Amino acid sequence: MSRYDYGIHGVNVQVEYLDRVRARHGSDPSYPIRRGYGTKVYQESTERNDLNWNWFHLAIPTPTQLRGDAEVELVYINLKASTNENAHIKRITIHHGRSRVLALEPAPFLTGSINYNITNPDGGSIITNINEPIVLCLFVKFLTGDERGWIEFQGATAAFER
Repeated sequence: MSRYDYGIHGVNVQVEYLDRVRARHGSDPSYPIRRGYGTKVYQESTERNDLNWNWFHLAIPTPTQLRGDAEVELVYINLKASTNENAHIKRITIHHGRSRVLALEPAPFLTGSINYNITNPDGGSIITNINEPIVLCLFVKFLTGDERGWIEFQGATAAFER
């Protein structure tokens, strides 16, 4: 088997609910901060519990099966990110086209400096016979505290085999 790694930089992250993004200080709406190191997003925790979270999406560069070639499999995805104590990654999903193929709730939740390998808990590849794009989705919960919650995405690398 041959292994191929494809990476995506953190500046490519998509925020699902942009209206929840705030400036570092104050209550003014803001935008994700995209720099050479990745994307940083601040979000405040409010009294409305239904607004204390957000989804973040990274489209993974995806090789697909070509006519006559062997099937391509996704073995794992490595996520590099960081948060402060008021932002926690609570759920991770991977989608193959419109199908959710993996859903994890890391225990404990992910916070601080994150270098996390996402694998199939049942062993083996996460996806076999790839024929559609792959997306990594992260559910982040924002908590109250002295400092506004933030998450910074450096990127993700996917390992494929054929």
